[in-house]
Amino acid sequence: MFRGDPSEPLQYGRDAFRRLAQGVINRWSGMDLQEVYGVGGEAETVVLIKRVDYFPANGRGPFSGMAIPVAAMFRVKNGKITEWLDAPLIPVGPGAPLPPGFRPPPGGPGGAKQLGGN
Repeated sequence: MFRGDPSEPLQYGRDAFRRLAQGVINRWSGMDLQEVYGVGGEAETVVLIKRVDYFPANGRGPFSGMAIPVAAMFRVKNGKITEWLDAPLIPVGPGAPLPPGFRPPPGGPGGAKQLGGN
């Protein structure tokens, strides 16, 4: 079960998740992982993270040129993610303002792995 956008209904299944993830990765240039908290044990764990996702200015899609701070929750049961919910921490979409400090620095995000050819 997952939801990459809080305005959309929950989606289910590995294939649906792959389609969503591939669409994002094709437009994504990297991320900075800022905080990670895990609670639980071997049978079940909940992981909360805070990250910033970067989308290149010359990219495609509605997030082109944006750096979006995101909170995410993962539920892990028996070593597998069974639930994944992402929620942007700022308004996103056409016309949404970017708060100061969330623009990617020149040359891409610091410390984030650049996806693609290199």
